[in-house]
Amino acid sequence: MAAWERAQFQHPESKAIGWEGTGHWLHQERPGEFNSLLIAWLASLD
Repeated sequence: MAAWERAQFQHPESKAIGWEGTGHWLHQERPGEFNSLLIAWLASLD
């Protein structure tokens, strides 16, 4: 699935990451890792 998702991105800093053992609620299941990735991506935006 991540390969399909990568093709949808338009921003060069966007990426797809698959976390095994998690569902659709990444922000609740792994909040520390999710927030770190989100903050880094937001910082990369113009």
